Amino acid sequence: MKLDIQSEAFPPTGAFSGDGATKLLGTPRNDPFQTVLREAVQNCWDARRDDVKASGLGIDIHVRLRTLDGNALRRVLNVVLSELPPPESGASFSNLTAATEADSLRILEISDFGTDGLAGPTRSDQPRRQGQKSDFVDFFRDIGAPQDKAQGGGTYGYGKSSLYHASRCRTIFVDSLTTHNDQKVRRLMGCHIGGSYSVLEGDSPGRFTGRHWWGRMAENVIEPAEGQEATAIADLLECLPRPGEEFGTSILILDPDLPGNPDDGTLDLGRTIREVLLWNFWPKLIPKQDDTRAITFHCEVDGEKIEIPDPSECPPFDTFVTALTSIRSGNGKPVMTTGRAPVRVGYIATHRKLAEPRSPLLCGVENSIVPNQLVHIAVMRPVELVVRYFVFDSGRADGVDSAGVFVSDTDDAIESAFARAEPPAHDDWVVDSLPKRSLPKKYVQRALAAVREEGMAWGAPSLRPSAGEGDVVDGAAKRLGRFLPTESGPDHRRASVQRTSKAGVEERQKSAIPIGLREDARSGAISAEFSVEVSSVSPQEPVTVKAVPLVVREGRPDRSASGKTLPNGGKVDVIAWMDAAGNVVSKGAIAKLSKSGTYTFNVTLPEPVAIAVDLEWRR
Repeated sequence: MKLDIQSEAFPPTGAFSGDGATKLLGTPRNDPFQTVLREAVQNCWDARRDDVKASGLGIDIHVRLRTLDGNALRRVLNVVLSELPPPESGASFSNLTAATEADSLRILEISDFGTDGLAGPTRSDQPRRQGQKSDFVDFFRDIGAPQDKAQGGGTYGYGKSSLYHASRCRTIFVDSLTTHNDQKVRRLMGCHIGGSYSVLEGDSPGRFTGRHWWGRMAENVIEPAEGQEATAIADLLECLPRPGEEFGTSILILDPDLPGNPDDGTLDLGRTIREVLLWNFWPKLIPKQDDTRAITFHCEVDGEKIEIPDPSECPPFDTFVTALTSIRSGNGKPVMTTGRAPVRVGYIATHRKLAEPRSPLLCGVENSIVPNQLVHIAVMRPVELVVRYFVFDSGRADGVDSAGVFVSDTDDAIESAFARAEPPAHDDWVVDSLPKRSLPKKYVQRALAAVREEGMAWGAPSLRPSAGEGDVVDGAAKRLGRFLPTESGPDHRRASVQRTSKAGVEERQKSAIPIGLREDARSGAISAEFSVEVSSVSPQEPVTVKAVPLVVREGRPDRSASGKTLPNGGKVDVIAWMDAAGNVVSKGAIAKLSKSGTYTFNVTLPEPVAIAVDLEWRR
């Protein structure tokens, strides 16, 4: 029953080297452990069976960290890893040798139920019928297979390289119960990805890619073990059983690269798994009316079960849940493009509340990926898998959690734009990856601008006078932009900028967004900072803009001759304009701008007052 090994040789026409394939993931924002759980769970979600989707049922995902040792380990190694890559493979040989000669072997197992499994043909050169599934080939053979699932979590299969990154010996085994040609089939196969190498002598000289497979040789090509043999080896590896029609896939990551010190005990590792799943998949964990979830996680570390709580009852995730619920119920604020024919690119909602103590189920603050205080906006596509969080430190207020959610629109053109903006790790929206001046780029830019506007508004100076004090903002807390908890929805009104129209002045639909208050470290002087998005300008067609700060009196900007004069005789004036890198582009109120982008300017605030800003634009 020992598995065969095949090392992939370079064909005469060339191929991806193993080390090149593993680099396709790019540089993820997260550590390998968080990245692999993100990618694996996302792939599980995309692999849901059609009948599961149609019924609205959820899927079950098991995350198990376990240890093989003693006779059980020897029996496993004698079957699945009795043959290793040759010594010429360098690190591939040494790392696998170290793993197999150790007294114990850790395994991170990620199993899904209610999915298609790795269906379809097992060879890349086999022809495929229109609409035929090709999951096995996409997973094991091809690199960069296009996403063929509507509203899927990713666009290309590069993220599967995270599975190998997560293994210290770059090796995985996969057990899958699936279908091919309308027949149920059990499949098991292993794969290692290392660096390319050459063998100069012996029976099989040549140049090799660094990819190695374990399975059954058939017609000089390695194939998965199938049927009863696959089931027997899966049982030997102690994979979760799949009785009846429990279709799905189990991925076994050998010698996983665990965060922190592996000897810290099961509790810390369990909490880490819990946090990673909550931080990345809390939208899928919100119970439905029948108390079921889109994803039900079953987690354990060396036999100890790890509870994954309801995020709506697990501070601080409950703040995010409130914002997303607002969008789901139709109360999110539409985010529209500008121009003659505005297009809705998504919805946004925020929620602020007095912070509650962190759930005791989370890690301690010093070891946690979950922040101790929220000033975060989560962005996601309609599939509701968190892409990333934007952090707005200027919005921090003592004892207040501020959270928001942006969900892009379900329209096919919008969905395609945001999917194309994601890197292989699906953990960001990269505007510069989209074609210049294209509609997809415009859609994503507008969404990110809306996210910035909402986040910056948390720390913005109030543009309203406080009750009973005229235009004086009473108290140091208000002066520093501290607010009571608020929500944004379709009726939320952000402080807008009034514009004047004079001879020779163009009326432009641009707003100055308040960012926050700044205090000079030396003088202690307070200034208000504003942000402006500038587009469609160039060195050949620059634009001149003048910022006119005005005191707000009785709820309105004072545009009279004394509009810049404060109650005690001082004045509000613009100090300087700066580009996105913080470079001063102009001192004073007027700036000549020749490059599109985000600019900021500061307004003196010698007294705590409410202010507004008029912008005057000239070509």
